[in-house]
Amino acid sequence: MKSCIGIDLGGTKISGILVSPELEVIAEIKTSTEIGGQNGAIDCVKSVIDQLCRENAVTPNHILGIGIGVAGHVDSEEGRVVYCPNIPIENFDLGPLLQKEYGFEVFIENDANAAAVGEKHFGLAGQNRNFVCVTLGTGIGAGIFIDGKIYRGSTGGAGELGHMILDFSTDAPVCGCGNRGCFEALASGIAIARSAKKVFSREEITAFDVAKMAQEGNEAALRILAAAGNIIGIGFANIVNLFNPEKIIVTGSLVENEDLILKPASETMVQRAFSTNAKAVEVIKSNLGNRAGVLGAAALVIQERAHLPCV
Repeated sequence: MKSCIGIDLGGTKISGILVSPELEVIAEIKTSTEIGGQNGAIDCVKSVIDQLCRENAVTPNHILGIGIGVAGHVDSEEGRVVYCPNIPIENFDLGPLLQKEYGFEVFIENDANAAAVGEKHFGLAGQNRNFVCVTLGTGIGAGIFIDGKIYRGSTGGAGELGHMILDFSTDAPVCGCGNRGCFEALASGIAIARSAKKVFSREEITAFDVAKMAQEGNEAALRILAAAGNIIGIGFANIVNLFNPEKIIVTGSLVENEDLILKPASETMVQRAFSTNAKAVEVIKSNLGNRAGVLGAAALVIQERAHLPCV
């Protein structure tokens, strides 16, 4: 019986999963990695593929295909990584190179889109045709399902929620993309850490540290997270007004403590969104944790090859 492989390729880690055509998980691996350019990226992916096959006695002839989720702008039709801000690769034909190497089909997808596919087939969106999967972590991204299909936009660049402009003042914080006032620059893990460095006069502090202090009752940490939650809620309100989804499913490190971020964000969304749209949407934490992307990458193969309907 043929299986398929899913890969979640990040700048500091890579995850791999082997699943059956019935979407049963056979094996998983995760490893830290330092990707030194395009050759390093393909070497990391090949290493995970080879390990999954070797440890589970699977030959390439028994692989239905491979799906890869990559953070950045992806041309899914050509299997090309157009631009990736956190991995030093650009205009890289990752899909065709791997297909030539192994002989099976390779599907490349934006990581947020892959996470949305994961929610569709493994998570909380099984019965939803219109939903948005939002990742709140080091950065902010979104995978959008409209009428049961991934919405990629005209060139594959849709869903860059983190780069929606929410602060147009001249002194707004600079985002990693080079712009000012992006959602990601105001309320991501990096933004929370930046605010905390100013408040606590500490250089070595992370969003995780802030959350821990907030849990312990630190008033300054609670204010930082409340401010981030308010901005995230405004971002959610914009999603609701634009797409009128049934659900916003939220994943990522910032929602590990729901009461500190997701609850105030949901309250702000209700206050700021168009009222009838706000009443129609459910904001919910993912039950897949950090596995949504890698599971979705694997499901993407089965969806494309077996033409599974998104109902």
